[in-house]
Amino acid sequence: MKRFQFGLQAKRGIRNIVSVALVFSLAFGFSGCNKTTKPNDATETTTVREFSKLESQTVDASKLTFHDYSTMIFKEDILTSREMYIQLIQDPKDFGLQDKNVTPSRLTFEDFQHEIQVSKDRLAVLEQLDVSKLNQMEKVEYELLKDELERQISLEDCYYYQEPLSPLNGAQVAISSNLTLCAERFFENMKENNEQTAKKLDEYFLMYEDYGQYLQDVAVFEREKIKLGLGMKKNHAEEVIAMIKKITDSDAADFTSEIIAQIQKADFFTVEEKATLSDKAIQLAKEQIIPGFRAIEKELEKITDQTECFTNFSTTEEGKKYYRALLKKSISCNDTPEQVQAALKESFTSISAEFTELYQADPNLLSVLMQPLSQWTNTDELIHNLVEKSKDDFPDIDYTFDTKTMPQELNGVYGGLFFPPAIDTTVADHYIYLGSLYKEATPQYIQIIAHEGAPGHLYQHEYMETQNLSPLYYRLYYQLTGYLEGWTTYIEQFGYEYAGYTKEQARALEISRLMDMYIASYVDISTNYFGWDDDKVIQEVKSIVPLDDNTIKSIIDQTQKAPTLFQSYAMGNIKMNQLKQALEEKRNTTLTPKEFHELYYSVPPATYDILFRELGL
Repeated sequence: MKRFQFGLQAKRGIRNIVSVALVFSLAFGFSGCNKTTKPNDATETTTVREFSKLESQTVDASKLTFHDYSTMIFKEDILTSREMYIQLIQDPKDFGLQDKNVTPSRLTFEDFQHEIQVSKDRLAVLEQLDVSKLNQMEKVEYELLKDELERQISLEDCYYYQEPLSPLNGAQVAISSNLTLCAERFFENMKENNEQTAKKLDEYFLMYEDYGQYLQDVAVFEREKIKLGLGMKKNHAEEVIAMIKKITDSDAADFTSEIIAQIQKADFFTVEEKATLSDKAIQLAKEQIIPGFRAIEKELEKITDQTECFTNFSTTEEGKKYYRALLKKSISCNDTPEQVQAALKESFTSISAEFTELYQADPNLLSVLMQPLSQWTNTDELIHNLVEKSKDDFPDIDYTFDTKTMPQELNGVYGGLFFPPAIDTTVADHYIYLGSLYKEATPQYIQIIAHEGAPGHLYQHEYMETQNLSPLYYRLYYQLTGYLEGWTTYIEQFGYEYAGYTKEQARALEISRLMDMYIASYVDISTNYFGWDDDKVIQEVKSIVPLDDNTIKSIIDQTQKAPTLFQSYAMGNIKMNQLKQALEEKRNTTLTPKEFHELYYSVPPATYDILFRELGL
């Protein structure tokens, strides 16, 4: 199901309000808004579409192993998203997909219903499989698949709660990022598969048609929501419109610049081919991307101060159900909203007190933390240092990595990102993309290096590659947002220490990050799920942290744009600490970092609920 996110974890800073890094995914995940209403309640006509039954919906479970079923589902799903197809697999022949066509799913009510029915049918087959002889990894994969299917089915009544145009990570941001990253990956795949021809590039160019259709679907979708009184807030719509105008005024340059750059530096194209292919990219953007965005802009301009808009999820049972599904996906566990809200408040109070103690012990602490570490102006040396020092505290693995400069259109937006290689890649090095959002040697830059590299996402992925995960398991693993970001937030303090800060300074830096994420997540759940008005949120926040009203209102606005977006970092980190504490209590001893990390990685990638259980907690 295309709209359920997978893959890349990138970071977008909100520098004017909070410094928390925002999760961004390559597929268009549900981001929040509105209630369930069939489209014919909002529009005069509907398109009736028919969908062929998939093999995974009708296969005889008695003649099937879980491994075979896992493989079947992966093959079917990979063909529903061209960007996922390009990003996750290098050579279609490795998966028996060389003669298969990619048919991206669409943002229509019919597609939504179809996807829900596929999940129901797959779950029915899955529950009939004999799982008595599965090993630990297969059992965990089985549980993750079952859990994801059940979560998708729970959204059956929530079609209009989607918001594909979130001002923070909506289509106007995601599509150009996808086209940029897919361009480089596509050329890597062409080279490794020895398919360096102009004709081959037609497969990439199909993405423009896919996105053109998607944007037209979004325009219709937003029109329906507005007619139903469920559109986004006026100030949010104005932000999206302003972003769209920048895209259309520039002839969608960010949507073509990377593919043109790849074409121009390719030594296997003639000069004439380079000119023709570059012109084709520009023309496709004009024909597909720009009309789609203009259609969206036209619909959003209908939102006025008098337009009835969506308030929060607490107003309907479907809304609450939708938020709970978002939350579950973001935090990789089954904690209730009540448990999450309490954990965030308790954790924030605890680290605030800890920070006060650190500051009282060293009144010069803040001024020290404002200064860059002059010894790390060379990024390669910094990364090498973190890799070498991490060997003392983490299970030993062989690193194969390199850095790349952030593509120009992403530079200044993303501080850094780790882009996972294809499942079947033959490329030895894994890459960390680094931009210029933060200056070298500053705490923020060191944090990005640790978070994206070692011992963060790079280490995480390198270790997973030693586990021989199935293709479907990889896709499920990339959806474990809380598991992924919980780890990389937890290890940031190690990065500060490895770079040269004292343990106390490193902890202070980590707490300053955590305070941002905890308070943003607390505001998010209080506003979006429990329905607190601004006055109550301000009152409650002020009871635990001395922020002014305007700052709190800004945080409220940010969390309303993309509900649960901060939770993976905040609750992921809390779960990591709960896990370590529970293991130490069970063993009645203080674990060394390496002992804890070895226990942690003794379980395949999973939700925190599964991790706790598999570790006997």
